[in-house]
Amino acid sequence: MAEWLEVITVGRTRRGPLLDLEEDYLRRLERLGGCRRRVVPPSKKAPAALRRREEGEALADLRRRRGLTVALDASGRGFDSPAFQRWLLEARGRGGVSFLIGGPDGLHTSTLAAADLKLALGPMTLPHELALVVLLEQLYRALAAEQGHPYARH
Repeated sequence: MAEWLEVITVGRTRRGPLLDLEEDYLRRLERLGGCRRRVVPPSKKAPAALRRREEGEALADLRRRRGLTVALDASGRGFDSPAFQRWLLEARGRGGVSFLIGGPDGLHTSTLAAADLKLALGPMTLPHELALVVLLEQLYRALAAEQGHPYARH
């Protein structure tokens, strides 16, 4: 398994087509070196700001200590697929990357502030399970392109 690539989410995908896609892309990524998938439990605190803070602390505790931290957020930087591939492969050379995906309430401001990059998958807000699948697909696309796999045609 790749030691340089991990995705950490608040909560796990429970069932249905999004879980099927998640598992499919993780299997595909395994054939290209792997991607560590980790989960922190959703907070039960109220209000939402306290939930985001507690989840952010759990994400920070779980992420890798070297390399880059990327927080998914609709206000972040967007890439097209070729630019994301270039960025990702450069990040591998800098000690790897941890992608953080918040739960239904998003990520705490401290988590966003501590990230090396805020990444937007687009300007729209996505359910966190769907954001995970889109991210995994783009990770697979980038690594498949590096290896000349036909999946990655742009």
